[in-house]
Amino acid sequence: MRKHWLPSVASLAGVRSREFGGESRGTYGAAPTFHHYHPEDARRAASTIAEGRVEIPSTWRLDTPAGRLVEKGSLFVFRLGCLVVVAMLLSMVWLLVHALASS
Repeated sequence: MRKHWLPSVASLAGVRSREFGGESRGTYGAAPTFHHYHPEDARRAASTIAEGRVEIPSTWRLDTPAGRLVEKGSLFVFRLGCLVVVAMLLSMVWLLVHALASS
C-alpha cells in the first residue's frame, strides 16, 4: 500500500486516529498533515488486514495487477512531467543563447 492511502485503510479497519497539521499557509499551500493512530487499534488492524478480513480496494495494493498498473501509471506521469520541464528549460536556454549570438 502507498502511504497516502494509509489513513483510508486505517479507517476501513476501524482504527481510531487523530489528525493534526495541515494548516493553510495561504499562497504557499498547506502544512503537512500527520496522523496519530491508537496503538491497540493499530495492532488489531494489522492482524485483521493480514488475515484478509478487511476488504482493501485492489488499486490501493501493490500485490495486485491493478495496483501495480496504477503505480506504474503515476510514475509514468511524474517522469513525463519532469521530461517536459527539462525540455522547456533546455529550449529556453537554447533560445537565449541563439538570441545573444545573433545580436
